[in-house]
Amino acid sequence: YAGGRARRAQPYTHFYNTWTDTGGGGEFEGAAPSARVFVRKPQSDFGWDWGPALVPAGLPGPVSIRPQACAIEGLVLRPLVASGAWLVEATASIGEPCDEEARLALRAPDGELCA
Repeated sequence: YAGGRARRAQPYTHFYNTWTDTGGGGEFEGAAPSARVFVRKPQSDFGWDWGPALVPAGLPGPVSIRPQACAIEGLVLRPLVASGAWLVEATASIGEPCDEEARLALRAPDGELCA
């Protein structure tokens, strides 16, 4: 009972095959529908009869991002209240050793320079 209700509520399941045998009478007697329609690749691009049905998609090699200059990897702003005035402690972390000069400007919502 519960299994039937679950199948009706979520009719799509994942099938690992790439052939269609929905008419019955074939090797799988109609019990092996294909999920190829959910992948935006040509249906002929999934291997052959005896091969694994793996989608050949993705990056073909190692991937890395290499910045050309110094970059801020993290920024932590910590508000502090001291004798009625607000102070902001800013900590920036830089990934690579860098000889560049950094400047920090704190502006109010209207654009006025605060610090």
